[in-house]
Amino acid sequence: MCDIIEDVECDRVVRDMKNLSTVLVDVRCPEEVEIFGRLPAAECIPYQLVKNDEIVDNPLFKYDLLRILTGSGPKKRLYFICMSGRRSKQAAIVARSHIGDNAFCYNVNGGVEEWMRQNLPIIKMDRS
Repeated sequence: MCDIIEDVECDRVVRDMKNLSTVLVDVRCPEEVEIFGRLPAAECIPYQLVKNDEIVDNPLFKYDLLRILTGSGPKKRLYFICMSGRRSKQAAIVARSHIGDNAFCYNVNGGVEEWMRQNLPIIKMDRS
């Protein structure tokens, strides 16, 4: 299986989110989501976690991906996003190797930083 993952722009993701077979997978760790906000309609599945001040791989990442793909219906399009686009690219490669041809996997170019730069919707978390 090829490890090349196509990078797509944020506007394509927003346009495709109107399609029920499209899923935006936010792979940021919970701390990042709390600080920078949650993307509307995104499935939050951290690719990595912070434990004891160290970054570790999320042991449930692959399991949680399979949860998204359960059920019948058209082949899903999974758009992976992180803060800058590097970690989500790696997550998309891992996802495709794990789920095979059960979904199309893409990386969101520029990540949440680009999402915010384009003033796309983001839900700020109440940190009070």
